[in-house]
Amino acid sequence: MISNACEILKFSPEDASFVCLCYEKIIDHPTSKALLDRAENSFFSVSDTTYKSCLEEISQNTGIHRYTVDLVFLLTLIPRVCADYKA
Repeated sequence: MISNACEILKFSPEDASFVCLCYEKIIDHPTSKALLDRAENSFFSVSDTTYKSCLEEISQNTGIHRYTVDLVFLLTLIPRVCADYKA
């Protein structure tokens, strides 16, 4: 999923590899995968902005820079955005 998005967006191979490694680090972390899921649900909610604190916590848990966490997060949203668009 992430690698496909990086390819479509024409990331350099080095950048795509880095983003994929960061994604793996997030989902392998004991609590960060759940935080990523919670951030997604919050992001698509009308009045819930807790996704911001979830992403900050992921950054703190994993040591990944917050901007990189934001990028990974946005890339993970692509399938849901596409599905919502098609619906």
